[in-house]
Amino acid sequence: MIPWRLVFDIVGFQSTWWASALGAGAGRWEPGVAVAAIVIAAQLALSGERKALFVTTLAAGVMGVIAETGLIASGLVRYAADWPLAGFAPVWLVGLWMVFATCVPATDRMLGANALLKSMLVGAVIAPPTYWAGESFAALSFAEPHWLALAATAVVWAIATPLMILVYRRFTVPQDQLGRRVADRSA
Repeated sequence: MIPWRLVFDIVGFQSTWWASALGAGAGRWEPGVAVAAIVIAAQLALSGERKALFVTTLAAGVMGVIAETGLIASGLVRYAADWPLAGFAPVWLVGLWMVFATCVPATDRMLGANALLKSMLVGAVIAPPTYWAGESFAALSFAEPHWLALAATAVVWAIATPLMILVYRRFTVPQDQLGRRVADRSA
């Protein structure tokens, strides 16, 4: 049986991705932002770890601004519907990063042992085809050679995905002074 939260994560992320890609491809940032806001609000309302999810979502937004602005500055990627400011990560894309962060609790649980290492691989493998699909909807365009831009997105997400898990864990799992997970002794 598939847990309903996993289904909600998948539907929420996919809805946001489609609204963002189709909206940006049509020169509109609003559809992606609207769906992202709804999904994030619903995820926070349903979360048993609201503070951890809120902080992780904000951290993902910051990571998204930095990483995507870096990709733009490198000349490897250009995004459509680049509101609010050309040359910086568009708001619809930052919203997509934030919605991805709402999937982190389920991702961490699903990956199990060695989740951080596995999440690096997941980020590196899943991100490039997702960006490539976005290009087919005119939400973004890659500089030539395409493989270089795709490799850059793989590196970005190989770093960002485990960082999001670390942020989430920092606010949910008891840790010792060195940041290692420890058993909850309150039970």
